[in-house]
Amino acid sequence: MKTYFGEWLRQRRSLLRSSRKECAQQAHISPITLKDYEIGRRRPSDDAALALVAVLRVPASLHDDFMQMVRGGEPSAALIQLTHKGLSSKSHAPTLAAPQAFTPAIHPTVWPRGRPGWVGPTVNPNTGALAQPARAARCGQESHNIMPT
Repeated sequence: MKTYFGEWLRQRRSLLRSSRKECAQQAHISPITLKDYEIGRRRPSDDAALALVAVLRVPASLHDDFMQMVRGGEPSAALIQLTHKGLSSKSHAPTLAAPQAFTPAIHPTVWPRGRPGWVGPTVNPNTGALAQPARAARCGQESHNIMPT
């Protein structure tokens, strides 16, 4: 399979669910530079490639293959497998810590002091009926309460 470094880089970054900005920050390069690597406009220096090795979680056994690919060589079968199987590859899977239990943050709703702004119809406190029924208000008609006062 003929694949150049930029395509491999983009696939690996996508598999690790890392944005271009996050990946670039971790590798101490600019996102524009990383984009240039991905589209094949530039090749990383040896220092940048070593930083990307750590960020992209390339196993130590594949560092030489990775550096050869960075310099323009064909990716090895193991590197290609790493982009397709990613973290599920048992022979190259990095050790990951178990995720911490998810604890949802529940905050009680805090109401402002006093009466909240009410935009609906008002209720007659003596009878419990609407002071002006909604239909009468919409039609501009006179209010007729059906509740005795």
